[in-house]
Amino acid sequence: MHTPHAPLAATALTLASWAVPVLAQAPPLPTVEVTETAAPFRQFQGIEVTGTAIINPSARQALPVRVIDRREIERTGATNVVELLQRLPLMHGVTDLGSYTSVGKGGYQSGAIHGHENGTLILINGRRQASVPLQRADLDRTTADIGLLPLSAIERVEILSDGASSLYGSDAIAGVVNIITRSHSPGLRLSAGTGLVTTSGSAQPSLGIAWGHGNLRKQRYHLQAHYSDTRHDAVAAADLPWTNHSTVPLGTGANGQPLLAYGNFSHYGQPGQIYRSSYTPEQCAPGYQHLITMAGPAYTGPPQYACLAPMHPHLSLYPQVHNRQLHTQLEWAATPEHTLFAESSHQRLHISYPRARMEWGYITTPDNQYILFNLAPPYPQQRHTHSQRQRHVIGLKGQVGLWDYRLSLVDSTHSETVTDTGGIRITGTPLQNLLGPFHAQLLQPIDQASPELQQALSTLLRTEPTTIRTETNQLRDITLTASRTLGQTDHGDIQLGIVGFANQHSMHTASPGVPATSPSHNARRSNHGLAAEIQWPALAQLHLTGALRAERYSDFGPVLTGKAAAKYTLTPHTLLRASAGTGFRAPTLGQMAPYAVRQLTVGNAEIWAEGNPSLRPERSIQHSVGLQSTPTPQWAFGLDWWQYRVNDTFGSLTVAEINADPELRARYLRNGNHYLQPMNLGQLSKAGIDYQAHYRKPLDAGVLTLSLEGTHHLRSQRSLRSGQPPVSDLGHYQAAFDTVTPRHKLRLSATISQHKVGWRATINHQSGNTAPNPYTVLEPNGRPGAHTSGTHPVKAYTTLDIGGWYQLSPSLRLVWNIENLTNATPPLRPYNNGHTPTTGSVTPWSDTRYTNYRGRVVNARLEWQAW
Repeated sequence: MHTPHAPLAATALTLASWAVPVLAQAPPLPTVEVTETAAPFRQFQGIEVTGTAIINPSARQALPVRVIDRREIERTGATNVVELLQRLPLMHGVTDLGSYTSVGKGGYQSGAIHGHENGTLILINGRRQASVPLQRADLDRTTADIGLLPLSAIERVEILSDGASSLYGSDAIAGVVNIITRSHSPGLRLSAGTGLVTTSGSAQPSLGIAWGHGNLRKQRYHLQAHYSDTRHDAVAAADLPWTNHSTVPLGTGANGQPLLAYGNFSHYGQPGQIYRSSYTPEQCAPGYQHLITMAGPAYTGPPQYACLAPMHPHLSLYPQVHNRQLHTQLEWAATPEHTLFAESSHQRLHISYPRARMEWGYITTPDNQYILFNLAPPYPQQRHTHSQRQRHVIGLKGQVGLWDYRLSLVDSTHSETVTDTGGIRITGTPLQNLLGPFHAQLLQPIDQASPELQQALSTLLRTEPTTIRTETNQLRDITLTASRTLGQTDHGDIQLGIVGFANQHSMHTASPGVPATSPSHNARRSNHGLAAEIQWPALAQLHLTGALRAERYSDFGPVLTGKAAAKYTLTPHTLLRASAGTGFRAPTLGQMAPYAVRQLTVGNAEIWAEGNPSLRPERSIQHSVGLQSTPTPQWAFGLDWWQYRVNDTFGSLTVAEINADPELRARYLRNGNHYLQPMNLGQLSKAGIDYQAHYRKPLDAGVLTLSLEGTHHLRSQRSLRSGQPPVSDLGHYQAAFDTVTPRHKLRLSATISQHKVGWRATINHQSGNTAPNPYTVLEPNGRPGAHTSGTHPVKAYTTLDIGGWYQLSPSLRLVWNIENLTNATPPLRPYNNGHTPTTGSVTPWSDTRYTNYRGRVVNARLEWQAW
C-alpha cells in the first residue's frame, strides 16, 4: 500500500546503494551520538491552499489564487492590512474609514473582490470571524472587517478570486480573502514610524512590537505575540484644495447652454445673516460665497445670487483614529502525531469625527427681518465610535491513521458603541424668546458675543455624552477538516477531503438614546452541515476536482452547493484551468429582524427601515477559465476570465419608487410614513479578466523585479426590481445602487533589491467613468439644468508611489514610502440631491470607496531586531 513515506524510503535506498562502495573505501569516521530524533513526515508542514479542503501545495495551480507573501508585504510599503489589500486591482468599491462620515455608511474596513463587498468572505487561517456589528434592514452588510491583525503577524494573504461556497458556505460568491498568520517569529522586533499627509499636515504615528520564542520542530512549541498602536489625525475637507470647489462646469445641456454644478451650501452660516431675496457681493460676510441660486424652470430674468455658506469646512474627510491590535499564538507538539494550537486576537478602535449636520435656526428682528444662523461651527457635535473585536481559537491538528486532520473551535465577537458629545439642542427650544434680544450680535462671530449671549447659548449646549446605540455580533464555530489519500492512479494520488461544521451567529442591538425609534433586539441563527472534496489525477496532464456542501439553516432551511474544477498541463511550464460552481448568500439577521427603525424625518413624514423575515437567500452561478505559464525562470504570466450571476439579490425600494406606484404606496406608505423593506430584487451579473505578468533578473545594480497586474471588467449590471431587466454600472455611476465599476484598474511596479538597500516604484491607474448630472445643475440664468438625463465625465486617475528600505546595521532597518508622489488630484464626483450626497462621503465631490483623497502621504519606519 502506498503511504506518504514511500517516496522518502525509495530516495533513501537509492542514496544508500550509491554511498556504500564509497564509504567502504573511506577511512573510519568518529562516532557520532544522536541525541535528537528526526521529526516525522507531516503533511501539515506543507502549504494549506485557500479554496481546497485538502492540504496540497500543488492545488494552488488549479485555482485563481493571488498570493501576497511576506517578502511582497515588506516591499509594498504598506503600514497595515487594509492598505495592503485595498490597493490591489481586483479590489474596488471597498469601504474604508473615510466613508464613516456619511449617514449609514462606513465604520469598518472591507475587501471587495471585483467590487462585490458582500460576496467577499474574510477568513483568518481558514476560519471565519464575526461580521461587522451595525446591521439594519436597510443595510446589506455581511462582510467582516479586515483590520483585526497587526501587519507583523501576517505571513501571507491568499485571495481566491473565484466562488467557494461549496467549501466555505455563505458570502463566498465573489471569492475569499484568507489572512494567514506567521508560523515562526523568532526574537524581539521593535518598530516605530510616522506618517504625514502633506496637504493637511495630519500626522500618522505608529508603534509595533513582535516577539516569538521556541521552535516547534526542536523544542516542540512556539509562542509569539504581536502588538500595534497607530494613530491618525483627522483629515478635514477644508484642508484639501479639491474638496473646496464652489462650482464645477459640467459641459452643456440639451439646449446648448453651459451647465454648472456646485456642492452643499446653505443660507444658514456663521456668523448669521439677514435673509434677502437677492444679495450683492458686498453683503456677504466672511465665510460666505456669492453664488448663483436656483430659480424656477420658467424663469427668464437675470440670474439671482445669494450669500451661501459651505457645509464642508467643519467636516472630516477622514476621521481621527486610534487603533490598537494584539495577536498571540501558540503551537505545542503534544505528541509526535498531534499538535495543539491556540490564537487570541484583540482590537480596540476609536473613531471620532464631527457629525454631518447643520445646527441652524432663525429669529425675527423687530423690523420683521429674518436672521439665519448656524451654531454647528462654534459648537460642533462630535460622534465617537468605540469598536471592540476579539477572536479566540483553540484546536488540534495531526494525523490519525491515514487521515490528516484539523479540529478548531472559534469564538469571535465584534461590538460597537456609538456616542455623541458636544453640540447644541435646538429642538423644542423657544429660540425667539431666548436669542431674540441678541439679534444684532448674531450677525457677528460667536466668539465676539457678549457674556449675556454666551450665557443664553450655554442653555442649548449638550453637557453629557449621549449613547446612541450599542451593537454586538458574535460567531461561535466548530469545524473538523480531514483529508487522506484514497489510492493511486498512474498519474498520482486520489485525495479526499471532508469538512464537518456547526456554527451559531447572534446579534444584539440597543439604542438607549432613541429607544422609541430604534428598539433593542436580539436575534440568533445556527447552521450545520458537511462538505466533501475529491481530487483525482485522471490523466498525466489532467487533474480534476469536485466539491459538494450540504447544510441546514435554522431560519430558512437546507442549502446545497457544488463546484467542479479542472487543471490541464499543456507543457511542463504552461497549464489551463477551469471551474464552475454554485453559491449562495444568507440574509443578515438585521435584514430579517421583525421590527422597524426610524432613519430620517423629512418635514412631517418619517422614513423607517423594516425587516423582512420572508427573504430568500441569494443563489449564484460562477465560472472561470485561466491560463498560467512560466516559460523561463525569469518570466511568469497569468490570465483568468471570470463571471458570476446572482439571483434573488437583496435590496430595498426607494421612496421615489414607492410614491410612483399605487400598489407600492398601499403597501409601504402608512400614516404618511414610508417603510423601506428589504426584498429579493432580481439579478446581479459581473464578468471580467484578471491578468498578471512578472519578470525577475539579477543585474549589477541588484535584483530587478517587474510586476504588472490588473483587472478589466467586461460586465457589471443589476436589476432595479424583480422582473425588470438589469441596468449597468460599468463605467457609469448608478445612482439607484450608489455604485460604479471601473472598466479598468491596473498596477505596474518595479523593485531593485540589493543586500542592504532596495528601491520600489509603483504606478496605479483606474479608468474614468460618467455620472448623472446632479440635481443642483444650473444654467447661466439660474434655471434648473437638464439634470434628469445629462451626464458628465469623472476623469481617470493615475498615481505614482515610491519607497524603499535601507539596512542601517545588521539589526536596524529603515523603511520609507511616499504615496501619490505627484500629489495628483483625485477625480471629483459632484452628485448629490441638493441636501446630502448619495456617495460614500458627505464631503462634496469625494467618494472614498473608490479613490484615496488624502493626496501625498509620506511614511517612514525604523525596525530594530533587538534579539
